[in-house]
Amino acid sequence: TLYGEMITIFESQQQEHMRNSSLITEKVTSIADSRLKQQQELVDQRQSEMEALRQNLFSIQEQIDELERDKGEISQELRQVESEREAIQEELASAEVIILMSRFDDSASFEGHSYQGSEDELDD
Repeated sequence: TLYGEMITIFESQQQEHMRNSSLITEKVTSIADSRLKQQQELVDQRQSEMEALRQNLFSIQEQIDELERDKGEISQELRQVESEREAIQEELASAEVIILMSRFDDSASFEGHSYQGSEDELDD
């Protein structure tokens, strides 16, 4: 009968529609899973890169701290060297004054005009 054929066709179309819906759902799910997996891989990669950058930053900060300590030690040594240099300059200036005074005394003593002592006094 026509009614029976229509029901058969309708049921056949309904089964085909169900199969198509199921295939579409599987494909959409597969695509979504694939994209989710790609996104998770990107997130994992970015987190790994961030951790590497954090480690680099920590290492750089340690190097900066070490350089700051070295700078402090060098500054202290430089102040000590500068202090020693000033002390040496003072000693040198003092020695120059003594040498100049000695030369002045020697030239005044050996001109002979103003000196009237004995030869023994010259040895002093």
